Amino acid sequence: MQMMKLGDHQISRLICAGNPFGGYAHGGELKYLGRLFRAYFTDEKIAATLQLCSASGVNTTLIETEDNILRALDLYEKRMGHRIQWICQIPPSRKGVERIQHMRQQIQIAAEHQAIAAFIQGQAAERMFADDQANELRELLALMKEKGMIAGLCSHHPAIIEKAEELELGAEFYMMTLNRVGYCCDDPEAAKRVMGHIDVPFINFKVLGAGRDDPESGFRNAFDAGARFIAVGMFDFQVKENADLVTKILKEQG
Repeated sequence: MQMMKLGDHQISRLICAGNPFGGYAHGGELKYLGRLFRAYFTDEKIAATLQLCSASGVNTTLIETEDNILRALDLYEKRMGHRIQWICQIPPSRKGVERIQHMRQQIQIAAEHQAIAAFIQGQAAERMFADDQANELRELLALMKEKGMIAGLCSHHPAIIEKAEELELGAEFYMMTLNRVGYCCDDPEAAKRVMGHIDVPFINFKVLGAGRDDPESGFRNAFDAGARFIAVGMFDFQVKENADLVTKILKEQG
């Protein structure tokens, strides 16, 4: 698996995204999918999936600080003798805690559990821009750096990322949706343009439109657009085939 640097870390160009681990299924009207995902991804299954990632050359995962996921990280470390590299998504408050207080707490938890990087989740960042909280975003990114993590910002909208650069908020990488099917990516050409003129690493996500596109076409579209990394939610039985496909595509691109 090809690697590229994010900060001082070598990161596999395919990253294992954690939405399925937390039960975030993006299944539209199929209300039971989240429950199904949570039932499937026990602590054991998450740890085993991460072990398969390591065996396939995928050395980094992108997850939240939910209790089951942190337990699985510990289980992986116990078995493998090291902690898998992980990037922490900092979400909006889901338990009624004030927004900024909650995010500061999440950053602290991420640092305590040895995350190498953290980023403000897309909807949270977009709400903060809408509420004129750019200074608060700047402070949160600075806190990530203070805690020893690479600091990032996420958005579904290229204009938000352009605004973050204009305001010099201090993001060291960006997360942005990019896919061919228009799922949480309403202007893929704008996304590609932004990636082309902002000299900061991008991790692209929803590159398959949450399962609405074929892996080969979705992966090719992202890498052809200049994606440095792609974050893809995977079941255990998909890990090796996705890793092999990414390796094939990148080898063909030279």
